[in-house]
Amino acid sequence: MGQQSRPRPEILAPAGDFEMLRAAVFSGADCVYLGVQGFNARRTAANFDGDALAEAVRFCHARGCGVYAAVNTLVLPGREQAAIDAVQAVAAAGCDGIIVQDLAVAAIARAAAPGLPLHGSTQMSVHALAGVQALAALGFSRVILARELTLDEIAAIAAQAPIELEVFVHGALCFSVSGQCLMSAFLGGRSANRGGCAGPCRLPFRAEAGGEAFAGGAQRPPAGNCHHLSLKDLSILKALPRLAQLGVASAKIEGRLRGPEYVAAVVDAALKARGGEPYDEAFLRDVFSRSGFTDGWFTGQGGAGMFGVRTEADTAATKAALPKARDLYRRERPRVPVALDLEIFDTGARLTASDGTHEGSSRLPRHMPVAEKDPVPALRTALAKTGGTPFDVRHISIDNPGGYFLAAQEAATLRRGALDGLMAVREVLVPHRFRATTPAEMMAWLAVQPPPFGPQEAWPQAATPATDTISAAAPHLQGALKPHDTPLPARPALRARFAAVAKVPPEAAGLCAQLVLPLAEAAQVPAEWRPKTLLELPRVLFGRQEADAARLIEAARPLGFAGFEAQNIAHWALCAGLPLAAGFGLNLANALAVAAAGRAGCGVVTLSPELSLVQMRALVAEAAQSGLPVTFDALAYGHLPLMLTRACPMKQVTDCGACPGHGTLADRTGAAFPLNCAGGVSTVYNPVPLWMADRLAELPTHWATLYFTGESPQQAAGVLADFAARRAAPGPFTRGLYTRGTEA
Repeated sequence: MGQQSRPRPEILAPAGDFEMLRAAVFSGADCVYLGVQGFNARRTAANFDGDALAEAVRFCHARGCGVYAAVNTLVLPGREQAAIDAVQAVAAAGCDGIIVQDLAVAAIARAAAPGLPLHGSTQMSVHALAGVQALAALGFSRVILARELTLDEIAAIAAQAPIELEVFVHGALCFSVSGQCLMSAFLGGRSANRGGCAGPCRLPFRAEAGGEAFAGGAQRPPAGNCHHLSLKDLSILKALPRLAQLGVASAKIEGRLRGPEYVAAVVDAALKARGGEPYDEAFLRDVFSRSGFTDGWFTGQGGAGMFGVRTEADTAATKAALPKARDLYRRERPRVPVALDLEIFDTGARLTASDGTHEGSSRLPRHMPVAEKDPVPALRTALAKTGGTPFDVRHISIDNPGGYFLAAQEAATLRRGALDGLMAVREVLVPHRFRATTPAEMMAWLAVQPPPFGPQEAWPQAATPATDTISAAAPHLQGALKPHDTPLPARPALRARFAAVAKVPPEAAGLCAQLVLPLAEAAQVPAEWRPKTLLELPRVLFGRQEADAARLIEAARPLGFAGFEAQNIAHWALCAGLPLAAGFGLNLANALAVAAAGRAGCGVVTLSPELSLVQMRALVAEAAQSGLPVTFDALAYGHLPLMLTRACPMKQVTDCGACPGHGTLADRTGAAFPLNCAGGVSTVYNPVPLWMADRLAELPTHWATLYFTGESPQQAAGVLADFAARRAAPGPFTRGLYTRGTEA
């Protein structure tokens, strides 16, 4: 309600609380985004409950500012009804859009509030055209692109995007691609995917190129004062005219945890930049920076100059800059065009204020004397004075056929009354229609939805997990077991993922019911393995990598593989019609999200590694009760990838040409986090492996995946034998989050 047509891209400002919201609106933001309590990616911000959300929308809509509500965290089992309630609050407030990460929330919004625009959160990691196309097929109207894209990559996507694009232009950068980070959860139990990120990337870490990376529990000299995971804040405001040319709908400012002064300063600079005007870069840096700004990957550089920390000098500069920043939002900016129509007659006067859609009016009932001189010039001056309000008088009409006198002071009173009336009308909420629903009804609704990517090929018989034997290849097993070991029933059946075909030990094909191997090495996979092999797609597909992946998928179609494992929403579009598994990169954490993945063609679903065993059991039970036609997988072994980044930490200690492509990160205690670089991205792994061999029966899933990364074939063979025999870990290990979970 009350929004006006505005220049593109719109300037979208963060609002962590009402004071930040007020600063954003008063400084001229076109739209704000804010968090709904319980389900947003900035849990420590004040955020907004149902009543506060409605008040925020009233305030913003009355002033021509749009409001997007973030319900953009993962939904845990048992929290589905709370998610439904959150979507209902967003719909009831009449928000202009809902920002979501979890497919469950997207499904709820589509089913219960079909008129509420869906925006895909940056944490959905959409960085390829196929990802945009996938969200369009799922009913989204806008996607917030990953912050790691170059200008050329954005341009290529924008040229064919079927829905609106939103791009971050200023603020903090997550070290992990799109903020999909497990480090905070694994190190401190605070999930970045559920709004509780503890910011471990801001702590000391020291990169070291080369050496033995996957020596579980290895130590290095402590990080000292090195901060090789800390990035400067992004600032590409100067690119706003170019983004406008590309058709980008929204320019987003990060910073719901900052403050009103920060918001006002960045909005003011963004408005100037969009108009092609210069802005005070030094002042913007003083308001907040980490040793200055970076343009990130936007210009394709992405080198060591991206890294920086917040210094004492930065803090002092901010303190000095705040008074000037406050001046930017002390008074409202006129932003709502209005027309004023004054009628003067013998028994009084009436003033009508109109924004083209809504009207407010005021009257002055009294006998009107004939004027001795033309009152119109003075009346126009009085009516045009709207300072301190959001209204911008664009047209004044005065109808005074009798030549009656009206004092300027009386005209001002009429003006205030008419504008107050118009404001009151503009403040009226216009809710989106909401159909009350329950999690069970949502499961039933999803079950009858048409497949968004068309019908899928049937899964080969070999892809069905065994339930009563450890493997069809018992002879291989005998050599792996110790004399006193007794093979246990294979529930769950073992799957093994390898980073390369060359790292697969001979025992793997016999000990595992299924293999997962890289798509890029499809042609190297032995023919006898293919019926039980899934091809894993890369988690990121920047630039030309998307076309390369599409070509490799087509080449693999006739080779007899069991299917493909998707790690990103883009893969659903790229593999349309093919047998699919959903990898852990999709972060599926509740039955509704699993059902949505099932409708997209995923017959096997790897559950989010952030779930506890208790939560897994609840999810699997709900899925079984609903008759979901999927089988479940859980990670049971591996140095799990905590971060996937386009900002390689090793660039701070060596040149790419001299780098062996692997190394370590040492934290404050000297714990060595393995680091590997491939395909233009680096992965940071947990120092010790997840180990569930001796507690495998506690996994309530059909499958258990052994996630091999840097292990040699000999090391992998040892792990496979240990899991086949259900042995305890031979060295340092972790149970991950399976036994302790994360903070609610």
